[in-house]
Amino acid sequence: MSNEVNSEIQELVSDHKSLRDDFKELIIMAKEVEVKCVDPDVPKEISTFLLRFWVTIEALIQKEEGTIFPLILDDRVDESYGDIQEVLAVHRCFEKELQPLIDEVLNYEVATKSCDLWKSLVKRTRLFVEDLQAHVKKEDRFLKKSIVIFDSESIDELDLELELELEVS
Repeated sequence: MSNEVNSEIQELVSDHKSLRDDFKELIIMAKEVEVKCVDPDVPKEISTFLLRFWVTIEALIQKEEGTIFPLILDDRVDESYGDIQEVLAVHRCFEKELQPLIDEVLNYEVATKSCDLWKSLVKRTRLFVEDLQAHVKKEDRFLKKSIVIFDSESIDELDLELELELEVS
């Protein structure tokens, strides 16, 4: 496999590590908020929601790092085609199902009188959501680029953005 592909995979794996670390930090902060903030504006059980969400993301990351990326590095993309399609489908579901929540997080206005810890959690969550969105887009581009070689018919199904990127390259 080319150095470029190896480099892209290493970058994605590095992103995964950062996302894991950030998510753990968010869960710990959410637990603190639940214990220390008696503010009625603070939603209850934030840490439980984050933990459930994390389990879903971690399962995807493990599939990518444990199956898909090694097969791509071994020039065996055809063997990971189904897994790649599954990951891309999950990414699309995340975008559709989570967009209202993402919009709410990014546009949430914290009351000035709110607990400082809650304010910090909201700010940190916004940064995490932005990082996660950027990562998913980067990963989608990489995975789609990887499968185009093996399924020329899939080009019709790819986003126009990717098609244009491939034509320019």
